[in-house]
Amino acid sequence: MTSEGPITTVLFLWAPEGGTRRYFEERLGGIENLELVIPETDHHGRDHPLLGRAQVIVGYRPSPEQLLSAARLKLLVNPWSGVQHLLPVLEEAGLLGSLKLANCHGNAPAAAQHTMALLLCLANRLIQHHGWMVEGRWRTGDDDAETVSLRGRKVGLLGFGHINRRVYDLLRPWEVEVHVFRRSWEGESDRPVPAPLRYRPPDLHRFLKAVNILVTALPLTGETEGMIGPGELGLLGEDGLLVNVGRGGVVDEKGLYNALREGTIGGAAIDVWYNYRPVPDKEGRLHPTDFPFHRLPNVVLSPHRASSPRGDPRRFADVVRIVRSFHEGSEIPNLVDPDRGY
Repeated sequence: MTSEGPITTVLFLWAPEGGTRRYFEERLGGIENLELVIPETDHHGRDHPLLGRAQVIVGYRPSPEQLLSAARLKLLVNPWSGVQHLLPVLEEAGLLGSLKLANCHGNAPAAAQHTMALLLCLANRLIQHHGWMVEGRWRTGDDDAETVSLRGRKVGLLGFGHINRRVYDLLRPWEVEVHVFRRSWEGESDRPVPAPLRYRPPDLHRFLKAVNILVTALPLTGETEGMIGPGELGLLGEDGLLVNVGRGGVVDEKGLYNALREGTIGGAAIDVWYNYRPVPDKEGRLHPTDFPFHRLPNVVLSPHRASSPRGDPRRFADVVRIVRSFHEGSEIPNLVDPDRGY
C-alpha cells in the first residue's frame, strides 16, 4: 500500500518459508509506503536487483560486497541472535559504526526452556541412568549416580539479558537463591533482583564464591572471552554445576575439560562450543572441541540447539518491531553497540 511520500524498501536476503513468510507478509506487507521484498531463495552473498534502493536489509550473513552495493542502506537487521559474525563483515565494508545494526532476541523463550532442561538433566543425572537402562541395567539409583537437589542451592546468572531474565523467572518455584552478574545495573532499579544479590565486573570472584550453580548466557566479546578460566571454575567448588548457553569462548575450553575430569566441579551442561567446523576423526565423527568432553561421565552435551524450534514464526516479532520503528521514524529497539560487541 503506497501513497505520496518516501518509500521504505525492506529487502530480505533470507528466504523464510511457509508460516514464517506469511507472518512477515501479514504484519509488514500492508503498511503504507513500505515496500516489502522477500525472495523465494536465499540471497546471502548473491546480487539482488533491489539492493541499490533498499534502506533496510534483513539478513544473517550478508557479504561486504552486498552491503557496499546497497547505496541507500541505513539499517541491517539480524533475524537470529548474536552478531559476532557480522561485526567483521561491517568492518571489512568500512561500515562499522556508521551503519545501524539491530539484533533480535526471539530465541529467548526457547533458549530459557533449553537452559532449564540442561540444568535439570545434569542435576538429575538423567544421561547416566538413561545409558544404564539402554544397557539393560534396571533400577540403578543413588549409589550409581545421585540427583543433585536444586532446593536451597545458590544459582548465579552470568549475564542478565533476554535469556537469563527468563531463566530467573523459571527458577523462582525451585526455592533457590538467585545471584545475578551483569556489566552494569544503571537504569535497572525496577528489576526484581535484590541489591545484595547483584554483582558487577569487579565483583566476579565474590560472585562465583557465593554460588554453586553457574548459568552463563553472555555474548562473546573482548571483555567476556575467557572470563571463566581454571581459577574461576575452582571457586564454584566440587559440587558446582555449570550450564553454558551463551558462547563457548566465555569459558576456557581446556580449563573446563580439566575441571570436569579432575572433579574440580561436579558437572557441566554445554550447548555452545569452540570449533564449529570440526574435522572428522577416523570414524567420521565430529566433535566441536579439541578435548574429549564426550568421554566424561559428568557432562550433558547439546549441539547448539537452545533456539529450537527455529521455525516458530513468533520468534521473529523483533524483526517486525525493528522494521516498523525504522519506517515510522521512532526509536529502533535492539541496536548493537559496536564498541561493546552486542
